[in-house]
Amino acid sequence: MKSNLKQTTGDIIRQLRENRGLPLRKIAALLDIDTSYYSKIERNEKKATKIHIQKLEAFFELDKNSLLIQYLSDKILYEISDEDCADEVLKVIKKQVNTLKHTKNKL
Repeated sequence: MKSNLKQTTGDIIRQLRENRGLPLRKIAALLDIDTSYYSKIERNEKKATKIHIQKLEAFFELDKNSLLIQYLSDKILYEISDEDCADEVLKVIKKQVNTLKHTKNKL
């Protein structure tokens, strides 16, 4: 599953559910949450948790981390989209991630 800039995590999981003809209540039960809360996740009114995302990846048999990448991207986008310095923030994050990975690899 490729990330689509026009789709949010909610859009993607709604599409996955609808493509399989599954009712909202079935996915809500899988995630152990109320159906109305799950509906809000699909409508991007509420945020899923990382655990929800991992359960959905397993249930829909998606490539490992494919939905997680979209989910984390949405989270970062939501936090920085209105900031004039968003591009610079992303550059700093990339450097910090690379440094952290390099440090962990040395351990």
